Amino acid sequence: MTFDLKEQGQLLPLDAASGHTWRVPSDANSRVLAAFLDYLRVERGLAKLTIAAYTSDLTQFADFLEKRRRLLSAARREDVRDFIQELFSNQLDGRSVGRKLSAIRHLYRYLLLDGKIEKDPTLNIDSPKQWKVLPKSLSQDEVEATLGAAQPRNGTAGALALAMRNRAMLELFYASGIRVSEMSDARLEDLKLDMGYILVRGKGDKERMVPLGAPAQESLKQYLKTGREMLCKKKNSPLLFLGTGARRLTRQRVWQMVRQASAASGRAARSGAQASRYARAAGSPLRRMSWLWAWMMVAPYDKPIAIIVSPFILLAFAGLFMM
Repeated sequence: MTFDLKEQGQLLPLDAASGHTWRVPSDANSRVLAAFLDYLRVERGLAKLTIAAYTSDLTQFADFLEKRRRLLSAARREDVRDFIQELFSNQLDGRSVGRKLSAIRHLYRYLLLDGKIEKDPTLNIDSPKQWKVLPKSLSQDEVEATLGAAQPRNGTAGALALAMRNRAMLELFYASGIRVSEMSDARLEDLKLDMGYILVRGKGDKERMVPLGAPAQESLKQYLKTGREMLCKKKNSPLLFLGTGARRLTRQRVWQMVRQASAASGRAARSGAQASRYARAAGSPLRRMSWLWAWMMVAPYDKPIAIIVSPFILLAFAGLFMM
């Protein structure tokens, strides 16, 4: 076996019998990707789902390059442009193409700073134009109908416990606007009902205090008093929301619960936990008032100056809501 010297010092095996260059070994690209993903995980502290998205997008780009017998560290601007063109030819929408390009940009910035490459092949490549779509939200009636759909399927204790859990989760979604992953990862010790807030660990493992309104607090109290104990069945778990037998709830199960509640209320066309998050900002006046009041009560533990400002904000909003 001999070797053919390519750009940037990359050696590609050459079949002496046929004279054809072999496909670039995947392990070379795998090492590059593994180092970058470790950097995202350890130094950037990105969430597992974010790293999974990076892995999927960059693996697709690496496969594209390997068909051209090229390593990730030897990619050219034309390769990136052709990859984007191929994505569009496969009817991929601009938002998804933009996300993949963003992942590729971050990879090559990392390689450039780490001294693994001399030029960034993504330089001066414009991101695809994307339609600016306003986030979907729910009206007050739709929110109330969805919350009311969390009813027990039958009269058994297990069904009642699940209904209490689902109602508490839906109320928490609407009251706090937290993400699905933050909901499934919420721990029992993070809930501070006596002080009216919950500690949430979000992207980058950053912790924040999220205030809760009265309806959410009441639903959580009922769930903790009766429902959670039934679901635990004498087993221990640090998580706040549980499945039967103290099992951990997956993100998929949480999404399924939200969709079922939306379908039961007749609002399936606009269902989704994301819509519930945005509904918090566009919810009913009473809900917003309860949220602002909770925020005012929690504010001293976060930023002392907020206790001075928040009563005036509350009164101003109250006047607007009652008009």
